[in-house]
Amino acid sequence: MKRFISLKARILLSFGSLIIFLMLIISLSVLYQWRKLIINNQIKNTEAIAQSFSFSVLDALIYRENNLQNSEDYLQSYLLNYAAKNHSIKYVAVWDEQNHLIAHSDIRALSQPERYPVPVRTEKEEAVTQIFQQPSLGWVIETDFPLKTGQKCLGVLQIAFDSEPTRLAIRNLFFLLLGLASVSVFIVLMVLYYFANRLTASLTTLVHNMDAFDIQNEQSEPLPPVHDETGYLLHHFELLKNRLSASRQKLLSAQKQMHQAEKLASVGRLASGVAHEINNPLNGIKNCMYVLEKHADDPAQREKYVPLINEGLTHIETIVRKLLNFARQEHTQFRPVQLNKEIELVLSLLEYRLTEKQVQLRLSLLPNLPPIQADAQLIQEVLMNLLINALDALEKGGHIAIETRLPKTDQILLILSDNGSGIPTEVLNHIFDPFFTTKEEGKGTGLGLSVSLGIIEAHNGNIQVSSTTGKTEFRITLPVQNM
Repeated sequence: MKRFISLKARILLSFGSLIIFLMLIISLSVLYQWRKLIINNQIKNTEAIAQSFSFSVLDALIYRENNLQNSEDYLQSYLLNYAAKNHSIKYVAVWDEQNHLIAHSDIRALSQPERYPVPVRTEKEEAVTQIFQQPSLGWVIETDFPLKTGQKCLGVLQIAFDSEPTRLAIRNLFFLLLGLASVSVFIVLMVLYYFANRLTASLTTLVHNMDAFDIQNEQSEPLPPVHDETGYLLHHFELLKNRLSASRQKLLSAQKQMHQAEKLASVGRLASGVAHEINNPLNGIKNCMYVLEKHADDPAQREKYVPLINEGLTHIETIVRKLLNFARQEHTQFRPVQLNKEIELVLSLLEYRLTEKQVQLRLSLLPNLPPIQADAQLIQEVLMNLLINALDALEKGGHIAIETRLPKTDQILLILSDNGSGIPTEVLNHIFDPFFTTKEEGKGTGLGLSVSLGIIEAHNGNIQVSSTTGKTEFRITLPVQNM
């Protein structure tokens, strides 16, 4: 399993590492240039002081070369006084052309010259400046300045200054640059974190809205406006939601029309039975009216036949009302529905056809079933479709069995079976396809089972079918209403 790394972490790690690397390169470059500038400036100052001091030393050496008296004492005294007046000077020494120490600000060096380094001399007799750490004096910057008069070199002036302030200045500069770089990196990372957080927050909002989006809920909250690329993405997701909602409305409208078409087709198939059930009480009413006309003044006849007329009219009214209730087109309304009650209602509409075909009806309805959350008319339509298909497959004297069970506390199982001709195995997988039918032309639309499947799935249920010669069984599972 791949380890999940958030987009925010990726942005901060990648850009943060790049920024830290660039700031490190810039800081080191600036530090190197400033260090070079400070050291060069220190070297120039040291060489300038050595050059200025060399004039007095040259005079003393010229006196020494001409064997003038007390020249060496004069030079030693001069070095001592000069070193005493300048506290930044670590030591001053004069060496002759054979690198013999002539004078030194540290008198001990006259007897122990190895305590101090021997001056560095070049072929061109140029000044040599170097920075090093002297064991007893610490960091020093030393200039070995050749003492020349004309083309002749009389020796070397060796002057060393304390380099510790320079080292401290460079160290302070390092920490200053490190602090500035750290503050800059921190500020840039905070800005980067803000924009990364804003980006990921917009994406998180989009993901939450995608997860929470319910196509059946048209009251979804609009996404917040964001004026950048993520806002463009959010806007297009909002457009997608609108298109899905519009497509859903068109689909619902088409399904509604298809349901109504199938319902009207079922009503047409019920028409002969309904006409017969209406015709019988009408004939009875007609006979009663004929008798009343013949005996218009006979109270006994009126008392006998008027109730019969009312009973016939009530029977006709009940049949017509049931048929109208089944055929009418209403908006889908989910509410608690008693499945057993809907089964009995649909059976009452099919009573004539059941009697006509001498069908044995076997009911095993579990009492006190919990209600389901459903649209009663859609459930009636499913039952009507399945029962009409069963009647069409039965010969006279067949039987239909309807059973309701409660296999789980949250599920109701409806089993509807018949002993008709059955469904051929080769077409069993196609019976739920729209407009697929095995009936003769004019006896079916091919939409009944397709519509029924859509209705059951819309109720979060499922429908299964099994068929062999002499038995076809539909098993419908529906969820119990959440209490």
